[in-house]
Amino acid sequence: MTPGNGTARLGWKEWRARPGAIYDARACDMKRLPLLVALLWLGCHSPTAPSSLTEGVIVYEHPRFRGAWRQFTGDVRDLDDVSGNACPKGLGSSFVTYDWDDCISSIRVAPGWRVTLYEDPRYEGDAVTLTADESDLENVRRDGDDWDDCISSIRVTSQ
Repeated sequence: MTPGNGTARLGWKEWRARPGAIYDARACDMKRLPLLVALLWLGCHSPTAPSSLTEGVIVYEHPRFRGAWRQFTGDVRDLDDVSGNACPKGLGSSFVTYDWDDCISSIRVAPGWRVTLYEDPRYEGDAVTLTADESDLENVRRDGDDWDDCISSIRVTSQ
């Protein structure tokens, strides 16, 4: 805030403390613009998951419980059918979709719950069951490979 006049400068905009925002080209500060863009990107791409998980599981797009997330309390036969703020598919084409197939890198598991991860849709292929949080699915091994970004269906059950 600038003393006395009730304005704050953020990058290329000047916001008044009273209702309504105005644009002020003189407030342009290119040194702060990259920081503003980064903060806006983080705000849009790192939503906050529930702080205390009481049921089901929360899957995350990135390791260490970061990035886009989605909570599940039941089975998902094909994560390709679960749209939302997840991994983009079809980049380079005119039609881009977002889904959770092969997009999970970390998982939180509620106390008393378990999740079985499947390599393929319809609960087929290799499988592994987790009963606790896993911050990086690269640490969960299977036949010389790992589970990071390799999950196509899940079963979520209370124990």
